Amino acid sequence: MIRIHSCNFRIFTTLVFLTWLSASVSFAQTTQPRQIQWMSAAAFTRAIYPNGAGTLPFYSERILWNENPSQKPEVFFTNAQFEPVNTDDPEWKKISESAFPNGIELTTSLQIERNQTFAVYRFIPYQKNPATGQVERLLSFTPEIRSVTRPASELKTSNSVRQYANQSVLASGKWYKIQITISGIQKLTYADLKKIGIQNPENVRIYGNGGSQLPFDSGNNRADDLLENPIYFEKGSDGIFNDGDFMVFYGQGTTTWKYDATKKKFSHRIHQFSDYTYYFITENLGPGKKVTLSGSNTQTPQTTVTSYAAYDYREVDSLNLLKSGRQWCWKHFSIQLTEGFNFTFPHRIPGEPVKVTAALWARSPRTSPNSRFYLLNG
Repeated sequence: MIRIHSCNFRIFTTLVFLTWLSASVSFAQTTQPRQIQWMSAAAFTRAIYPNGAGTLPFYSERILWNENPSQKPEVFFTNAQFEPVNTDDPEWKKISESAFPNGIELTTSLQIERNQTFAVYRFIPYQKNPATGQVERLLSFTPEIRSVTRPASELKTSNSVRQYANQSVLASGKWYKIQITISGIQKLTYADLKKIGIQNPENVRIYGNGGSQLPFDSGNNRADDLLENPIYFEKGSDGIFNDGDFMVFYGQGTTTWKYDATKKKFSHRIHQFSDYTYYFITENLGPGKKVTLSGSNTQTPQTTVTSYAAYDYREVDSLNLLKSGRQWCWKHFSIQLTEGFNFTFPHRIPGEPVKVTAALWARSPRTSPNSRFYLLNG
């Protein structure tokens, strides 16, 4: 559905190529030992879950970084202490099928906040014992931080030399805003464009970055301004864009999907701040990007695809138990303890299995170490 009607950005993939060639170490700084306060076999104090609930927890820490832009942080551990995971802990079942690393795998990045730079490192505090194959959890460690010279090729894409547009593309000209709700091919007819005031529909350009929620980390790479989207014009047999013709473009909604190769399933994430994605149209810049048609392919196909994995969800952010923060839920089961949800897949293959995933919360006015919450099938 399209409504002719502020703009949420969406970037599917950002590729940052790092190279370690010609890097040199200038100094190493040892900090105080760290203790991880485990609450169960699957959770610890201040854990973060960048991949969502029910996934492996990450340990994350940031440290003030006062080095010049040509330097970057590199973190490694000393005095690491591990212990075997208690697999009898009921919480362990939540993550027991996850892909555990063979050792601690650190990732390091830089964040800028209020003109101060911080070195941020994070990791999954589990490893497989190389001798026994048993999963162990990290109890304590001492981080050591090195300052490493950035190679010239990396400096070109670093935050310190990020280039910004002189002004927004929206700064001049006449613009029209359109609203979409779901990802897919979006269609605007010649009549639609004329109706909103476009004088020369064939000169239309569309700008927008999709509806994926912006990262909370302001140091992540993202588009500085609205990007132009390619358009396909269906002009009919006369080759002229006029009455009866239409244009299409691919628009991205606010819900994003991610495939977990380990669990072999898709999971979704809805935008926490907007239900709609907006794109912007203008005719003042002349003809813009067009969808290019690929030539015919005479090669013999190696694989024939006759089916695909379809997915859908039901979720509305309508209830905040704390009346604060970003954690929202949907249905409240109190008096009515059952709820039905309908899904329609017109081309579903009969007999194929269906995977259903539900996220549930429970809250009690009393706290007890013996409290349990059970989800029963059937």
